[in-house]
Amino acid sequence: MSAPLPKYDSPPVNETLLGVQFDPLPKLLVAHLGTFLARLGGDWQPVPEVPAIGQLPPPELDDWAGPALRLQVSGAPGLRLRAIDRVQDRLLQLENGWFVLNWHELRAGARYPDYERRKEQFTELWQAWCEFLQTHALGEMRPRLWEVSYVNFIDRSSGLWSSVADWHAVLPALLGPMSLPSAGPLQTLEGRWRYALGSDAHLTIDLQHRARTASGEDETLLERLVARGFAATPDLEALFRGFDRGHEAIVRTFGEAASEAARKHWKQRP
Repeated sequence: MSAPLPKYDSPPVNETLLGVQFDPLPKLLVAHLGTFLARLGGDWQPVPEVPAIGQLPPPELDDWAGPALRLQVSGAPGLRLRAIDRVQDRLLQLENGWFVLNWHELRAGARYPDYERRKEQFTELWQAWCEFLQTHALGEMRPRLWEVSYVNFIDRSSGLWSSVADWHAVLPALLGPMSLPSAGPLQTLEGRWRYALGSDAHLTIDLQHRARTASGEDETLLERLVARGFAATPDLEALFRGFDRGHEAIVRTFGEAASEAARKHWKQRP
């Protein structure tokens, strides 16, 4: 039996996501997406749509060699429709080929719901979506990929770092000392790491240097962890097995990458 997952009382989480990529449905139009969002009721309000992201390549083809060797999927980009809930901490995103539920911190001091609660919320909306498709004879859902992601904001104001050159003290498993005297002070940094989760999934870690607010009042080390893999079968239980697998990989990797001082700052439970 594996050890319990680490838990934190004050993690730097800003956003989490559970998502499913499915085979596009020929009969499904943007108007149908809008109708479904409207039928969710007054607890959900539309926000401006964005371009659709389209179909992503399967994990074993999305390799280190970069975009030039990726599977290319043709077709019009379309739109991704979005709605935010009344409390303004959940964002539902729909396009013909993706169903995504985000939690994001828009209210100061908001705490994200635990993983099991997020799965319950996802299940409620997913089942409503599948029933909508069946009622309107729009086709059968065939999930292809599951995705779990976390976005962490490790702010400079936290005291864990004062310059980008200090990042290695926050994430020593990913970064080493970065002093190059002849080059002068390090101004910024970004990087990507990808790890195989078996033969049918992978975990990607992205680090970026960002302004925390539009006014640039604070800087942050943005850490994005994304686990993505094949949906073995089209049922909800298979999706949940993928979600569970991705969630565990992300939570354990987050702790393993961080320093003891950082974990203490985030109040890791004994």
